[in-house]
Amino acid sequence: MVEERTLLPRPGRRMLNCWWPLLAVAIVAGGFPAEADERSLPVDHRGKRAAESVPAARCIGLAIGPGTTVIDGPLTAEGLPDYAAHLNAALSRGISPEENFWGAMWGVFGQDPRLPASELAAYEQWLKVSIPVQGAFVPASFNPSDFRRVTQAPWTADNFPKIAASIERNEEALDLVEQAARRPLAFAPLDSAAEGPLPPSFARLTHLERIVPIVRLLTARAMLRLEGGDADGAWRDLMTCYRIARHVESGWRRDDLWTAWWIRDLAAEGVVQWIAHVDQPLVELAWRFGELRPLLHTRSAAEVLGNERLCFADLILGSATGRVPMTTLVGLGWVDGRPRREPDASPFGQIKAELSYFENTVLTAEALRFHGKSVNAALDEGGRNYAELKEALSLRAHAERRERLKTLMERLEQESERLAEPGAFWAEALFSSSDNVARLTARRLLGRLIRNVPSLEIVQTRSETQSRLLLVAMAIKESLAAGGPLPADWESVAMEPAARIDPFTGEPFRMQTTPRGVTISSLGPNGKEDFDPYQPQANIDDIRMVLWRK
Repeated sequence: MVEERTLLPRPGRRMLNCWWPLLAVAIVAGGFPAEADERSLPVDHRGKRAAESVPAARCIGLAIGPGTTVIDGPLTAEGLPDYAAHLNAALSRGISPEENFWGAMWGVFGQDPRLPASELAAYEQWLKVSIPVQGAFVPASFNPSDFRRVTQAPWTADNFPKIAASIERNEEALDLVEQAARRPLAFAPLDSAAEGPLPPSFARLTHLERIVPIVRLLTARAMLRLEGGDADGAWRDLMTCYRIARHVESGWRRDDLWTAWWIRDLAAEGVVQWIAHVDQPLVELAWRFGELRPLLHTRSAAEVLGNERLCFADLILGSATGRVPMTTLVGLGWVDGRPRREPDASPFGQIKAELSYFENTVLTAEALRFHGKSVNAALDEGGRNYAELKEALSLRAHAERRERLKTLMERLEQESERLAEPGAFWAEALFSSSDNVARLTARRLLGRLIRNVPSLEIVQTRSETQSRLLLVAMAIKESLAAGGPLPADWESVAMEPAARIDPFTGEPFRMQTTPRGVTISSLGPNGKEDFDPYQPQANIDDIRMVLWRK
């Protein structure tokens, strides 16, 4: 294989300033390497269709297939994959209206005034329901610190009368949510025809925004019921939260996983409070814990990466055809819109700053207008990187996932830093093949889109850790219900050794027993104990569960 030559400096070398005259000449001449003249572009510089009669897919030389577009249909009128329609068909397959959690929830939500009429109609068509103008749930705003308090420990209506009034006002709605959560399946549609600066696969997930206040009120009601002695009602509310999390995480984007893990985190604290405050016969505890155990399984982030590859392909095709404005990419921070460094005071420094700005906007925009066969190279590059991401997130151990992700992200970041040098990216564009430029541009865009994946892995591991700690807490509670003492060490807890291993460290969870109770904890992502008993609310790393002795 012949190595493709590039005139760019290698890492560690300094770019010569002689590039700037060449770059200025190229800009004046309008030089951009292409395999077709301007008439072959799907959209010209004035944003008008260059050849209305020619489908966009043909204009950009798109090759439909698993290595590029991932799917081969359905296609839009322009011959492009309709990813939203594909996802709707795939995710709704085998789900009847009576089984769908989200179909019932829109009756609780009611119509969203932010949704256009066409999008609302699309929701109703896919869900096969009629969404009422006013839903059963009446949202209200409260002090965030108050809500943290009422969702983390038992409380009374006298302490927080406004929250108690909101719960009373929404009793019927919360009962409807409990019934909906017991449905076996979930599907939330996308509007394939939705208008906006981004492709439909990037549409705002309205249902996630609207489920959050409902979950908060459910956990608050659970703690209110627990203080009032209604252990059964409190348990039902907490199990409803876990069932909601299961439905939410069955979605197809990272947003679904973030929301589901947040719900589990909120509900887990309530379960620990329930275990600490409620004494019941062993047989009844075993029944309740048997209900919870299957709901503790968390979905891996690796499972959604295949769907997010569709989003990436949708974005690349939107850029190639001019459907996605450059201003949108700049506004979202996916493409730089200004120089990375402050210019020096010299006239040449000012020129470099202006050229850098030009490169990061106009020139990068032109590079994103993939044409000829370069769009296929960009799609292929995205597929390769997403496959590597999925493989990294599929590893069993947190340490292995973290190291693999670190290697991938550092590689993308180093290349991004190299291309951030003024003129570097455009010099590559001038003296490399269009396929190479397409792959570079795809990686630059991908680096921005996946920059929070390492954080996603950490949150996934936190959720796994929390579920494992709950299993330990349930085992201790069952032992106490059977007449056993508070455990002094792990040998006193009847469970498999592997079940008490901290996913973050690979070592057993920490245990501390006092006459007042037992604390089990994980060191969290940083691998060290940083809990401050004098400022417990400041702890954001350790994961702790405390079972007080009554």
